[in-house]
Amino acid sequence: MSNQTSKSFFTLSHLPTGVRAVVKHVGSDLLDLERLKVMGLCEGQTVRVLRGGDRLIVCSCGTRIGMSRHLAEQITVEPVSEPVEGAR
Repeated sequence: MSNQTSKSFFTLSHLPTGVRAVVKHVGSDLLDLERLKVMGLCEGQTVRVLRGGDRLIVCSCGTRIGMSRHLAEQITVEPVSEPVEGAR
């Protein structure tokens, strides 16, 4: 899979640290999909990457969520702003 799925859509694994984005699609299996939804990461939610790499940390609904790069590659997002100063 390329790091860009269209002109403005990316996989979560390729979203730069500090950039906010709206989740457009979660293409994971049903169990992972339900777990992510319970933690607040679902279509329409705004997320921000706090730390990239093989083990990402993202923030959604005020909750920090750790996930593997493999799982993040199954989540499509659309950036909504420039990098946030001092992103934690």
